[in-house]
Amino acid sequence: MTTVALPPAEPTTGPTPSKKRGRGGSTLWRYLVIRFLLIFPTVFILVTMVFVLMRITGDPITIALGGKLPPDQLAERIHQAGYDSRRSADGGKVRFRRLSTLPRSR
Repeated sequence: MTTVALPPAEPTTGPTPSKKRGRGGSTLWRYLVIRFLLIFPTVFILVTMVFVLMRITGDPITIALGGKLPPDQLAERIHQAGYDSRRSADGGKVRFRRLSTLPRSR
């Protein structure tokens, strides 16, 4: 058996010092500020996606009951909910209704 001579190991000085942090909790505050600021684009993207999907798919009554009701009953429910006229006589302004006046499903 032969032995192999290894070169002498260089002395280690210990772990290299990491970058000094100013205050102990500054990274936590930075993280929280970044997370808070990310709320705004997230909400914007979510609202935009819901708006586009509602415009593409149409009214929710047709989606939910389109294949289950005859066309005359479907048209009646759409009219009761107010989805049949995109532009009304008031210039397309949003009209608020009380929930008790909306038609109820049986």
